[in-house]
Amino acid sequence: MRRCPREPTAAFVSITRTKDELSIVCREGSIPDQIAAERGWRCLQVEGHDDRESVGVLAALTRTSTDAGVSLFVISTWESDYLLVKEIDLDTAPEALILGGHSIVDQFR
Repeated sequence: MRRCPREPTAAFVSITRTKDELSIVCREGSIPDQIAAERGWRCLQVEGHDDRESVGVLAALTRTSTDAGVSLFVISTWESDYLLVKEIDLDTAPEALILGGHSIVDQFR
């Protein structure tokens, strides 16, 4: 697992549009103060798997976090899964994931 880059130039943006909503997830520092947003999330990037046929990778990650009492907000792309955790769980989540056999390489806020 890789923690998403901390550098201000590191881009992390996820835009999801459905018929009912528009959801934009980005670095907290990119959100203007006057914009309503849920703040205090931190991002952990799951190290990519070369095997596209792997089954249960995300289930294992969420199970490990659930067992530690950590809530997740997950964003998945073709190559990576991103686990967003509340800032207060930032110590617990990586520790639980490492104990569950996952590795963390980078993180961002």
